[in-house]
Amino acid sequence: MIEQRWLILVVLFVARSSFGYQFQSVASSAWLIEAELHIGYAVIGTLVGLYTLPGAILSLPGGMLGTRFGDRAVCVTGLVLMIGGGLLMSVGDTMMPLTAGRLVSGAGAALFGLVLTKMLTDWFVGREIVFAMGTLMSSWPFGIGLALIVQGRIAESLGWRTGMAVVALVCLFALALLLAVYRPPRDAPTPAAGGTWWNPPDWPSLRSVLIAGVAWGCFNLGLITLLSFGASLLAARGLSTRDAAAVTSIPLWIAILSIPIGGFLVQRSGAPRLVAGVSFLAAAAALAALYVDVSPILACVAFGLALGPGPGVLSAMPTRVLRPEHRITGLAIFSTVNSAIMGIGPWIAGALADAAGSPAAALMLGVAMFAACVPLAILFEATLRRPAPG
Repeated sequence: MIEQRWLILVVLFVARSSFGYQFQSVASSAWLIEAELHIGYAVIGTLVGLYTLPGAILSLPGGMLGTRFGDRAVCVTGLVLMIGGGLLMSVGDTMMPLTAGRLVSGAGAALFGLVLTKMLTDWFVGREIVFAMGTLMSSWPFGIGLALIVQGRIAESLGWRTGMAVVALVCLFALALLLAVYRPPRDAPTPAAGGTWWNPPDWPSLRSVLIAGVAWGCFNLGLITLLSFGASLLAARGLSTRDAAAVTSIPLWIAILSIPIGGFLVQRSGAPRLVAGVSFLAAAAALAALYVDVSPILACVAFGLALGPGPGVLSAMPTRVLRPEHRITGLAIFSTVNSAIMGIGPWIAGALADAAGSPAAALMLGVAMFAACVPLAILFEATLRRPAPG
C-alpha cells in the first residue's frame, strides 16, 4: 500500500497546479480580452501582475495568521478567495471587476502558496525532502502549461468569461481535494495561541535574504514575460492562436521534469553556483533567439531545458543564512520581495510592448532579468562572510 506521505504529495501537487492555472488564465485569453475591451499590452501586463502583487502585502501577515490559526485554515481561506476572484472575473464587462477579481484571487493565492510549502515540509522533513520540493515546484509550470493549452481553446469556443468560470471550478476542485484528503502528520506543530512571530534576522542575514529575493523575483519575471507575451508574439508572426499557445507551453512541459531533475543534479555537482549561472545565461539566450525569430519550437525547447538548474539554487538561498528562530520571518520577507517584482514587472513588460508596437519588446525585458540573476547570485555569495548557521 502506498505510504500516506506520497498521497499527500500528489494532493498538494494537484492543488498547487490550480495556482499556476489561474495565474495564466488572463494571458491565455489576452487576445480576446484586448479585442473586446479595447485595451493594450500594458493593461494586460497589469492584470497579469495584479495576481502576484498582493503577495507583497500579505506574505508577512499571512505567516502570522498561519501561526495563529494553522496551515489548513489559511490554505482553505486562500482557495475560497481564489474561487471568488475567478467568479468575479467571469461576470466582468469592464476593467473594474476584472481588476477586483484579479486582486481577490491574487490575495487568495498569496495565502494559499505561503502555507503549502510548509504543509509539504511537515510530511517530508528528514526524508525525501529534496525530491518532494522539486516535485511540488513543478506543479507551477504544470498548471501554467495546462492553462496555455486549455484556456485558449475554451475562450475561443465559449468566450473568455466562461474560461474564467472554469478557472473557479479548477480552484473549487483543489479545495474539495484538500478538504477530503489532506491531514497533517501526527507530529506536526499545532497553532500557537500567542508568542512572538515577528523575529527578523540581523542585518547581514537580512541583506542576503533581500538579494536572494531580488534574484528569485528576476528569475520568475523572466519566465512570466514568455508566458504572458510569447503567444501574442507568435500569433502576430502568423501562427494560429491555438498553435501559438501550444508552442509557448513547450517550456512548461519540459520544466515539469527539468526542474526536479536539474535540482537533483545541481545538488550533487561540484560547482552548483556555476551550473546555475550557466543555466541563467542559457535561458536569456533562448529568449533572445525567440525575439530574433529563430525557430520558435527550438527556442522554446532550449528555454525549458535551461530552466532546470536555477530554481533550486535561488529558492534555497535564504535557508543558507537564516537561523531556525528567524526562518519564518526571513522567508516571508523573501516572498514579499519576489511578489513585488512579479507584480510590477509584467506592467513594465506590457508598457515596453506598447511603446515598441510589438510584444517582442517584452521578451527583451525577460532576457535582461535572466542575465541579472548571474551578478545577483555572485553578490549573494559575496555577502556570506561567516559560517552558515546550523
